[in-house]
Amino acid sequence: MKSVPIGYLKDIESNQNLAVGKKWDGFSETIVISNGQARLFNRSGREHTLNVPALTSKRLFIHDCEMQAEGVGPDGKLGSTKSVLGSSPQYATEFQRQHGSLKLVCHNLVGLRGESLLHVPYGERLPYLADIVTSLRSQGLDILIKEELVTIGKCDYFQMIIAQGGEGVVVKNLRGLDADLVKVKRVKTWDVVIVGFTEGKGKYSTVIGAIRYGAYKDGKIVEVGKCSGMTDAERAMFAVTPDTFIGRVIEVKGQEVDSKGGIRFPSFQGIRDDKRPEECLVEDLVD
Repeated sequence: MKSVPIGYLKDIESNQNLAVGKKWDGFSETIVISNGQARLFNRSGREHTLNVPALTSKRLFIHDCEMQAEGVGPDGKLGSTKSVLGSSPQYATEFQRQHGSLKLVCHNLVGLRGESLLHVPYGERLPYLADIVTSLRSQGLDILIKEELVTIGKCDYFQMIIAQGGEGVVVKNLRGLDADLVKVKRVKTWDVVIVGFTEGKGKYSTVIGAIRYGAYKDGKIVEVGKCSGMTDAERAMFAVTPDTFIGRVIEVKGQEVDSKGGIRFPSFQGIRDDKRPEECLVEDLVD
């Protein structure tokens, strides 16, 4: 899904056919309910049902249906999601026993009573989705959550999500058949120091691949990540005399910083000769 700048939300603020919902940091899953039993599958068709015991704890009284959902870990972070959906059923079950259950944020209804709903405008499916989620929650399947969507105050909603630590929003087309249009995510920049380069491959075999970057901690440089996003001309420039660029400060744009100081979705923005390398500190690599 394409990412667009925050200003896009201002452009669509008054368009009631477009809604925004929270961009969850999870795994895309499909919930299939047939003959009172729920099963869970990822995008490639791999079954995850046994990784979420709450899904199979009881018989469900609901019409056969197929919902798309975002699997979100107990703490809302990608790491805990991977611990549930990216591990064995045994490990996932024990992890949830200790930390809480995975949540499934339901955002689309693609099938009902054996019939596809993909020909029905997205907005017209939502009331049916809401009724199904409400019914299933009343039957004790409270790991299901109906996605919240807003059509008024889109910019304010985005700022609220960011203030809560979220990564952004997804714009939905209520009149369209394909619900998700674009995503709007927070973007920040950090100053880091070049510590090296990776070897280019494929079409970049004659230039550099990625920039290895770091920051100072206790007076010593510590490598924390890699970035790309350079133009072909910039890659060639770095490849001519790579050693002369070691120790220079660059600006990197990204979404957030992980627990090891690495920037998620990093993109090279340019060289900053106005800043000394020693000013780039690991402790400053925070959201």
